Amino acid sequence: MLKEKFINLDQTIEQLFEDSKYDHLGMMKGMAKTIFRPLTPADFKDVYLSISKDQGMALYHLIKE
Repeated sequence: MLKEKFINLDQTIEQLFEDSKYDHLGMMKGMAKTIFRPLTPADFKDVYLSISKDQGMALYHLIKE
């Protein structure tokens, strides 16, 4: 069962990492809006904070503590 949890966790982290690969385009789009108005968090609502697989595992262990 523990091995199954890690497989699911690994798949989730990999999927999030893949989804975040092109977020630099979303960040540029959000930054472009600052030409006309101040920057807001909503400008980046669909952008992930890209972290490595190791960083994701470290966060997972930190949360589990």
